[in-house]
Amino acid sequence: MEPLDEVLRFPLPFNSLANLSGAPTITLPCGFSEDRLPYTIQFVGNRLREPLLCRIGHAYEETTEWHKRHPAV
Repeated sequence: MEPLDEVLRFPLPFNSLANLSGAPTITLPCGFSEDRLPYTIQFVGNRLREPLLCRIGHAYEETTEWHKRHPAV
């Protein structure tokens, strides 16, 4: 199994700390791998700062076009 496949099979280490702490997160598309798999970026905020994360997500999508692109099926 390729190392990336192993990471994708078990994503828990990447989100469990935010889940356990109750911190809000927003995950947005940010590109594609050479194999056309989607990449994402995740922003983590302080508790009760969801409005700030939404503004960050909106600003990111206004300056990039990754949210408009889709992998070939």
